[in-house]
Amino acid sequence: MGNAIKEARLRFEPTMKQDDLAKKCNTTAAVVQQMEQGKATPDQKILAAMERVLNVKLRGKEDEIG
Repeated sequence: MGNAIKEARLRFEPTMKQDDLAKKCNTTAAVVQQMEQGKATPDQKILAAMERVLNVKLRGKEDEIG
């Protein structure tokens, strides 16, 4: 999941920094960094905010129904 967050963040033009993503998700850059490195336990509220900001699916399987 960490790589997916980082890759989605870096696809933005101009490139979105960890601090920028953190502000948009109402968290800290340290939390974003730890999530990208796989060191933080994923918080569902932060993941939902990241999905919305980055326009990616981070939770669940792509082929889930419902």
